Amino acid sequence: MNMGAGLMQDKLIGPFFFSEKTVMGCSYLDMLELYALSQLLPQTILQQEWVPPC
Repeated sequence: MNMGAGLMQDKLIGPFFFSEKTVMGCSYLDMLELYALSQLLPQTILQQEWVPPC
């Protein structure tokens, strides 16, 4: 299981839990589209670590 979360100045996004041993691009993209991106402010810069492709 993997867990991820995002921190902003006054807000926590997540936590997000993934049942896969390694988080692949498809499940990571789903999490971004369904949960994380809608919570970001328009002027926010998204910085992320590399995620392997599907």
